[in-house]
Amino acid sequence: MHRLAVQRACASRAGHVRAAAYLQSTLVGSRLRIGSSVYVVAARGMRTKIKEITPPITLEEAEKKLRENETVSELIKLGPGIFLQHHANIVASNPLCEDRITHSIVNDRIYYACIDGHAGVGVSALLTDTLIPRVDEALQKLGPEKIKDDKQVESAIQEAFISLDSDIIHQPIAILHRELEGAEKDAEKKLNRTPEQAKEIDMAFQLAMMGACVVLAVLDPYHNRLHIATTGDSRAVMGTWNPEVQLWDVSQLSEDQTSVNPKEAKRLTSEHPPREAPEILKDGRTLGLGPSRAFGDAMFKWPRDAIRNVSRMIYPTPYEPIPEAKTPPYVTARPEVTSREILPEDALEQGMRRFVVLGTDGLYETLSNSEIVGLVGGALQTELPKGEIAKEAIRETTQLAAHPEGTYFSEPGYGRNYKFIFKDQNLATHVIRNSIAGSHTKLLQTLLGLPKELSRNYRDDTSVVVIDIQAQHEEPLEDQPDTPFDLRSKLEAAAAKSSSDPGLAPSQ
Repeated sequence: MHRLAVQRACASRAGHVRAAAYLQSTLVGSRLRIGSSVYVVAARGMRTKIKEITPPITLEEAEKKLRENETVSELIKLGPGIFLQHHANIVASNPLCEDRITHSIVNDRIYYACIDGHAGVGVSALLTDTLIPRVDEALQKLGPEKIKDDKQVESAIQEAFISLDSDIIHQPIAILHRELEGAEKDAEKKLNRTPEQAKEIDMAFQLAMMGACVVLAVLDPYHNRLHIATTGDSRAVMGTWNPEVQLWDVSQLSEDQTSVNPKEAKRLTSEHPPREAPEILKDGRTLGLGPSRAFGDAMFKWPRDAIRNVSRMIYPTPYEPIPEAKTPPYVTARPEVTSREILPEDALEQGMRRFVVLGTDGLYETLSNSEIVGLVGGALQTELPKGEIAKEAIRETTQLAAHPEGTYFSEPGYGRNYKFIFKDQNLATHVIRNSIAGSHTKLLQTLLGLPKELSRNYRDDTSVVVIDIQAQHEEPLEDQPDTPFDLRSKLEAAAAKSSSDPGLAPSQ
C-alpha cells in the first residue's frame, strides 16, 4: 500500500492535507495549493491503510452537495408519441462556481446551453441571460424559407456569437468614448469620475478580461433539425439505440477547440507568423489559455497598444499585454456549428430512443464519449442491473457511429480507479457522480469535501444537460397538453415523400 507524504512550505491544515493524501492514493501526480501555500507531494510506502483516513465530510453531506442543483423538466410533447425531457445539474469546485446552464423555448425552438466561465464568473453569468435571446433574434430574421437551410442557420448562429462577444470586449471602450465625447481627451479625466462612473468602467473592463466557453443546442421540431454550436472545449455527444446490434451508437456532435486539436492548431498557426507557432501551441494551450475559442478574454484579442491605452485611462497602473502575444487576436468566439435531424424518418416505426449530452470540460476530463453514452443509455434501460458495474462493461454497451473523415476525438485527461454505479434518477447527476467517484463513496466524500481553494486541483466545475428524446406509438402519459410542435407529422410526411421518390436521400 502506498500513501503520500505531504511537505508544505507554510502553515499546516492537517485535516485537509490528510484528505488530500488519501485522494492522491487514487489520483497521483498533482501539486497541492492552498492559497499561497504550496504542498510538494511525493509517494512513499507506509503502513497506514486507506480505511484509516477519515474524509472531510460525511456521505450524507456529499450526497447533498452532489444533488443540490439538479433539475428535471416535465415531458415536452413534440408531437403524438414524441416526447422530450431534460435532466440538468451543476456541481461546483471553484470558490465561486463559474459554470452556468440556461434553457428556453422561444419561437417554437428549444434551446439548451452549458456555459463554462474562466478567470471569473462575469462572462458566464452574462451569457446566461443574453446568449439565447441573441441567437433566437438572429434566427428569426432568416424568415420561413431560409430557416430551412442549415447553412443559413449555421451562419446566423455564428454571427450572433460574434456580435455578442464584440459587445462584451468593446464595452469598456464604448464607455470611454461616451465619457470623452465633447471633452478634452486627456488621461487625467479618469480622476474626475464619480464613484458610480468609476465602478461602471472598472466592471466593464474586468468583464472583458474574463472568458467563457459555450456549447449550445438548438432544437427546431418544425423542421426536424438539431443544431449544435461550440465555442471552446465544452462538448456535445449523442447516443442512439441501435436495435440491430443491441448497442448504443455514439456520435460526437462537436470537437474540442484547443490547440491540441490539429484543426485548431492549423487555424492558429495559419493566422500568425510561423515564428510564433511554438509559443502559441505550447503545452497544448493557446498562449497559456486552455481553449482556443471563447467569449471575452480581451487580453488575447485586443491590440497590444489598446490594452495599455484603455487600462491607462481607468487605472493608475496600466495593464501590460501578454509578452508572447505579438499579433492578436489569437482567440475567437466564432463557433463551429453542426446540423442534423432530431430523429430519422423511421423513428416512429422503431420506437427510437435518442439522447444528447451537453457538458463542460470538467465532465470530459475523466469520462470518454463511450462511457457517457453507456452510462446514460444504461440508466434508460430498465432491464440493466443496477449497482456497481465495471467501466469496461459499460463501454461494451456502445459502438462508435460513423463520423466525418478527420473528426478529432479527445480522450479523458486522466482516469480514476473505481467502478461505475447506477443509483441516481436524475441522468445528469448520474453522469456527474460517475465522473467524480463512481461507486467509491470515500473518494466522493473526499473530493466534494475538500476546501474550495484546494478542490480545483482535483476536479473542475462540472455542468451537464441530458436531453432525452423518445418516439413511440403509445403515449407514455395521458392528458398531455398540446404544444405547438408536431414533429411526428413532419417525420410521417418525410417518410411518405421518401417512399414515393426512391432517389431521394434521407436528410443528414
